[in-house]
Amino acid sequence: MEEEFSAALAFLNGLQQYDNFEASEYGAGYHFLHESGEWADHFQFLETLDDDESAVQEAPNASKKQVKKRTKKKGFNPNKAREDLRAEVIMLKNEVEELEFIRKRFQTIQSRRKTDNNAATSSHGMGEASLWKEICAHQIKRRLRTERENVVLRRNCEKEIRVVNSVKNLLKTRPALWHMTSPETRIRTRRIEIPNGYMNDMVARIFDELAAGVEASYCNVKQSKSRSGLADSASQTPLLTDGVKGRPREVFDCSILPFGVVEISDAWWEDWHTYSGRTVQDTADVVAESFGLEIYDVAANISATFYAQQVLRRYAEDNRVVFVWNAYIEPISFKGKRVRGAYYIENSNAIIKPQGRERNETLTQVSCQEVVTPHFLDAKLTNDPKISALTSVLMNSMSPYYTERTKTIETLLLDRAIQARRCNLK
Repeated sequence: MEEEFSAALAFLNGLQQYDNFEASEYGAGYHFLHESGEWADHFQFLETLDDDESAVQEAPNASKKQVKKRTKKKGFNPNKAREDLRAEVIMLKNEVEELEFIRKRFQTIQSRRKTDNNAATSSHGMGEASLWKEICAHQIKRRLRTERENVVLRRNCEKEIRVVNSVKNLLKTRPALWHMTSPETRIRTRRIEIPNGYMNDMVARIFDELAAGVEASYCNVKQSKSRSGLADSASQTPLLTDGVKGRPREVFDCSILPFGVVEISDAWWEDWHTYSGRTVQDTADVVAESFGLEIYDVAANISATFYAQQVLRRYAEDNRVVFVWNAYIEPISFKGKRVRGAYYIENSNAIIKPQGRERNETLTQVSCQEVVTPHFLDAKLTNDPKISALTSVLMNSMSPYYTERTKTIETLLLDRAIQARRCNLK
């Protein structure tokens, strides 16, 4: 901006010098001639004028042209352009002075603003540094708090994952059908319809003797309550005395379930009513039933069918529940062939009681005992390999049967607990 102002001033000064030069050349010309030494007096000056006049007469045409050229119009100002230019120069000078004043004012204001900005920048820099320190300190505190929360959440998540895995493992053990054993079991047992045409005129007598045997077994269980261990059901008098009594076979099972005594006993009682292929005479706490039984040995590819009559009774005591059942089992076929001359008497009981001394203990112990005694109508059948193999198949099916029954009851109670929890959450 300063360079533009300087160029304008130089241009105006040049115009003024030219104007002064023109004015001095034409205005002082005659004064210079008058004062010079060429004309000593006025007469010489007049003579000179005469000479000029004679020269004009010698060339009339030229003088006429010069007169015509020198003729001027009235009111004509030969210096008008010069005066206009001079007025414009004066106006421009005034504008230049005003612009110069404005420029100086702008420079003053600009210098003041720079000073103020420098001071503000220095103060703002100090304030910004302190602000960044506060922000960093706040972020550090926040990160530390977040890390502590993450540690706690990670621990809780690990605990929850362990619980979920435990529940998954528990659910994987659920059988597809409750009345069937798992596919991995070597012996499979299931109830079937009683074979057509199978008639036994001793059915009523067998039921009566089985009911009497149940009462005797329960008395034996009550007597063994004060002693440790299970009751000795095999010590009672044989129910059916026909034939020769063989060697008794025993099966024991004991498990701990995380449910109450009443819940487990109700589930046990309900499980007895889930079988098909039976004829039931059910009262409040007594079940008398007859059914067909099929046992299949997967490894040996051996199957056997039986006819069974069974009497079950439930006894509810102060701090425990006792199930006692006796059964009459008569083989029908083995390896596809008819079997005659042998039967089995089963004496069993299940005792459900708290694991601890207190009644309201959450853990409950389920103890089962089963004694199977073979009976032979002919003494020669005692050492018969076919009957021995049939007895082994029957006894080998007992242990998986109790294991699957316990899993079934545990699964049933678990499903009910989950359903109750979902209802409470709603």
